[in-house]
Amino acid sequence: MKMKLQLLKLINRQSVEEVLLAERVTFFHGEMGAGKSSIPALIDYCLGGGLTRTPALRSELVSVQLSLTLGVNEVLIERTPSDKSYASVSWETPDGERFQCATPMVARESPVLGDSIYNFSDLMLHLLGIGVIKVRKRSFDPESSMIRLSFRDILKFVYLDQDHLDSDFFLLDVPIRKEKSQDAIRYFVGYMSERLSELENKLQELRQEQRGKREAVAQIQQFLQRFEFGSEDKITHELTSLNDEALVVTAELARLEQGFRPETFIADDDRARMEGLTRTIGKTKEALDDLGFRIREQEGLESELISLKFRAARTSVAHAILDDVSFDACPACGTGVKPTSKLAVGCCYLCKTPDALQRSVEATSVDVIRQDLDARIADLKQSTTRHRRAVKPLVGKLEVQIAERRDLEERLSSEARRFESEYLARTRQHEKRLAAIQERSVLLEKIRKMPAEVDRVHAAADALATPMEVLRRQIVEEQATLLTAEENYKAIERNYKEVLLAIHFPAFTEKEEVVINRRTLIPEVLQGNDPGRSWTFFDAGSGGKKTLLKICYALALHKTAAENGLPLPHLLIIDSPMKNITPDVNREVFENFYGELYHLLGEALQDWQLIIVDQTYYPPPANVAPSEHRLMLRDSVENPPLISYYRDA
Repeated sequence: MKMKLQLLKLINRQSVEEVLLAERVTFFHGEMGAGKSSIPALIDYCLGGGLTRTPALRSELVSVQLSLTLGVNEVLIERTPSDKSYASVSWETPDGERFQCATPMVARESPVLGDSIYNFSDLMLHLLGIGVIKVRKRSFDPESSMIRLSFRDILKFVYLDQDHLDSDFFLLDVPIRKEKSQDAIRYFVGYMSERLSELENKLQELRQEQRGKREAVAQIQQFLQRFEFGSEDKITHELTSLNDEALVVTAELARLEQGFRPETFIADDDRARMEGLTRTIGKTKEALDDLGFRIREQEGLESELISLKFRAARTSVAHAILDDVSFDACPACGTGVKPTSKLAVGCCYLCKTPDALQRSVEATSVDVIRQDLDARIADLKQSTTRHRRAVKPLVGKLEVQIAERRDLEERLSSEARRFESEYLARTRQHEKRLAAIQERSVLLEKIRKMPAEVDRVHAAADALATPMEVLRRQIVEEQATLLTAEENYKAIERNYKEVLLAIHFPAFTEKEEVVINRRTLIPEVLQGNDPGRSWTFFDAGSGGKKTLLKICYALALHKTAAENGLPLPHLLIIDSPMKNITPDVNREVFENFYGELYHLLGEALQDWQLIIVDQTYYPPPANVAPSEHRLMLRDSVENPPLISYYRDA
C-alpha cells in the first residue's frame, strides 16, 4: 500500500505552521513540551483518530491539514477541532480529475460516495486501491454476521503512539477490540483475501435471506393455523358457502323491502278524517284571516273619519274669524281694493265673482257634518267590536281542530313506528349477517393464495441451500489456496527473532525461539525452546523491554510485508522509542536499536517512510535519504516549538 506523507499544516490563531515530512526519515527531537509528540498525534488525527487537546492546541489550533499520497491519488485532508464528526477530503487522480467530499467519521445509512463508501475509513481504503474488507463479527462463530475491517484497524500497526507503547500489544489483549486487531493481522498475512471476503459476504447474505424467508414462513403458518386456514381448498370451500348464504340473505332483504309499504297500514276512515280535519282547519284559518282583514279595514276608516271631524272643526273656526273680514288690499299681491268701482258693483270686491254665483255657506252646516261623523265613527266602533268578539270563538275552534289532528297524527305515527321497528329489526339482522359474510369473503380472498405463497417461499428458502453449499465449497477452496499465510507467520517469527537479536534485547539469545500463538496471535518467547518456559510482552516486566518488544514486532511485521508483499502501508510512525530507556545509561541498546532501524530502512524497507520522535537525535546514514530532522526547543527562535509563538504561561 503506497502511503506517503508530505506536509502537515497547522492553522493557528496567530500563525500558519508547516511541518515538512521527508520522503524517507523525518526525525523530531528536543525538549519536552515543545510539541514533538503533537506532530504524529495530529497526523493520526487527520487520518481519522482522536485529538489530544494539549493546552497549546486547545487555545491556538483552528484547523489542521495533511497532504499525502494514497495509492495513485494526491490527497488533502482537513479537520477542525470544533467538528469531530466530519473530515474534508480532497483528492486528484492521475488523470487530473479532482474531487472533494465532506466525509463522516461514523458510517451513515446511505453512501456518501459511490455505492460502497459510507464513512472516512471506506474512503481511505478506496483511495489506497483496496476494496471493502469484511470480517466476521465473532471470529469463533462461522454463522456470525460480517462487519467491515476499517482503515483505523490497519493503522494500529503503522502508528506506535507514546501513550500505549508500553501498555498494550496492538490491542491483542483488550476484550472486544482484540478481534479487530486479530482480523487485521490475518488480513496482512493472507488468511483473508478480497475474494475470500467477497465469498463470505455472499454466503452471509444468502444465509440471512434464507433465515428471513424461513422466519416469514413460520409466522405465516402460525397465523393460518390460528385462524384455521389450513389449505387453499378449504378456504375456497368456505368462500363458496359464504357466497351461497349471501344470495339467500339478499333475497330475504328484497322480500322484506317489497312487503313494506307504510301507507298501506293507515285505515281509510283515519285517512278521510285526517283530510277532513285539514280542510276544516284551512277554512277556519281563512275565516280568521278575513275577520282580521275587516277589523284592520274598519279601524283605518275610523281613523280617517276622526281626521275629517278635526278638519270640520277647523273650518268652523275659520268661518267665525273670517266671515266679516273686509280687505283693503289683495292678500295675494297687496294691490289696494276699490269696492266703489263700477266694475265691482254686484260682484265680490275682492275676487270679482258675481253675487249670483257665490256659494252660500251656512254656519250651521259644520255642526251637522260633525254630528254625522260622530254617528259614523260610533257605527264603525260597534262593527269592530262585533268582529273582535267573533275572533275568539274561531281561535278556540282552530286550537281544538289542531289538537285533534295532532292526536290523530301521533296515533298513526305510533302505529307506523311499531311496524317499522319490527321491519328494521329483521332487516338489520339480515344486513348485519350480510356485512359479516362480505367481510369474511374479502379476508378469505386476500389470504386464499397465502398457503401457496408459503409453499413458494419455503421452496425458495430450500433452493438457497444449493448456492450456499457452492459458496461454502468455494470458501474452503479459497482458504486452501491461502497456504502462504502460514509461511508469512513463520517469516514474522523469524524476522522478529532477528530484530531482537540485532538490537541485543536483554536476556535474549540464539537459543530462544519466537512463536506466534495462532489463536491469540500474541508472540511468545520460548526459553531454551521449551514451551513450558515461555514469556510474552505482558510478562516482560520492564517498561523499556515492553517498548522494545512492541517496536521490534512492528519492524518484523513491516519487514515481512516488504519481503512477501503483504498489504501493509509503507509507513511507520514511532513516538518515543526510547521511552523508559535512558540513552546515556543504555547506550548500547540505543545505538543497536537505531542501527537496526536504519539498516532495515536501507535494505528491506527501502520504499518505507519513517517518522520518529525522540529526545536524542540519532542521524540516519547516507543511504537512507532524503531525510530531515528538526530540533524543537520551547523558548528558542532558531529552533522553535511546534507553534512558534506559543509560550507556556
